[in-house]
Amino acid sequence: MKLYRDNQKACEKGPYDSCKTYMLYDYFPESRLLLVHVTYYESDEWLLVRQQDGKEENIVAPPRYSPGKKWLASVFRTEGPSDGNNGIDIVPANGGSTGPAFHYRPEEYELWEYVRWESDDRLLVKVTSRIGSNPELVTSPAEVVRVNGTWQLHKSPPESPRP
Repeated sequence: MKLYRDNQKACEKGPYDSCKTYMLYDYFPESRLLLVHVTYYESDEWLLVRQQDGKEENIVAPPRYSPGKKWLASVFRTEGPSDGNNGIDIVPANGGSTGPAFHYRPEEYELWEYVRWESDDRLLVKVTSRIGSNPELVTSPAEVVRVNGTWQLHKSPPESPRP
């Protein structure tokens, strides 16, 4: 059993990291996953908590199921400080899914957006970034593809037809 409790005493002292507020945001019954939104003074985080064992997985935003409900994808963009809520997460929807989770946090200026799941093994996204030293922002398609059990990010997806 896990207990998530707000720390009101820490909040009364000031806006510090120990001042957390927890909210049960969503429940995924088929996967027995709880989505908990944790808010701080000027930031937040999202936790997927497995009901079976209490294992937590940090993700960037509320997730979406793949078509076969094997995976959950979380994609979020933020121009704020690097608090971990910018990027892409793909996690198994249940304990029986094979393969590792995928977590991507950009090291340079990149703003990621969810487009759609094309299949259980292909997530379409788009990214807004700068090319080289050019200050102008460019938005382009990208994808995360599962190949031989491993997720791979392709910032410029091939123009080949999709299976």
